[in-house]
Amino acid sequence: MIAFLSDFGLKDPYAGIVKGVITSIAPDCRIIDLTHQIPFGDVHYAAFVLDISYKHFPIGTIFLCVVDPGVGSDRMGIIGVSKKGYYFVGPDNGLFSYIEKREKLCFYKIENPSFFISNNKADISSSFHGRDIFAPVCAHLYRGVSPSEIGPRLDDRGHITLELPSVKSHKYNIKGNIVYFDGFGNAITNIENDLIKKAFGSMPITIKVNDKKLPLIKFYKKGADKGAFGIIGSHGLLEISVYMDSAKDYLGLFLGDNIELEPSK
Repeated sequence: MIAFLSDFGLKDPYAGIVKGVITSIAPDCRIIDLTHQIPFGDVHYAAFVLDISYKHFPIGTIFLCVVDPGVGSDRMGIIGVSKKGYYFVGPDNGLFSYIEKREKLCFYKIENPSFFISNNKADISSSFHGRDIFAPVCAHLYRGVSPSEIGPRLDDRGHITLELPSVKSHKYNIKGNIVYFDGFGNAITNIENDLIKKAFGSMPITIKVNDKKLPLIKFYKKGADKGAFGIIGSHGLLEISVYMDSAKDYLGLFLGDNIELEPSK
């Protein structure tokens, strides 16, 4: 299948047009919309969403990723292939940086116009490579074309990697950041549950967010009378939540805000 992520939104026909191009080349292809509500041009946001999503798809899935503020410039289009057999297609702007932290990717430059919507360069829009380049490339990959037919393999430093927010961990102390807000207003951090267990074991933990101290609880409803609290979410990451409300609004949180974990006193 092809899983499609973009910042196109739902008002305009752009996502539908891209799917039309894919199915014109590969009529039997199943396409899943991962999301089209990425904030416009926000590559970091898209990279995180892709990272928490891809491992839930069957091996062999092709991810079409179109968040492309550099469209029409001299930035490359690339194909990333994981050892497990996932494919990632999109602009070379760091979209696959989180995934690279988890597993090795081999990258290929998208270069051969035989696999674009047209061999004629004049027919390729400077503002819609999702339609004219990335969609047909995904369709041809689905039909069995090798990435090496689409373009040459790049060396390990031949593509762009984002500088991602880091987590600092010591015994009884972890520092990280908010990296994502979901539609419920939950603030998802880059602090993994495995790291919390390693640093604290079974000790009670206090979470510090913007000079506020929050408890870490085991399940959502337990926080009904606690205001804001921390919880390990479905992605295995620490989240800041408010029962039946938005933690983002309740605490006035922003992307990048610091999070610190320490033993409860």
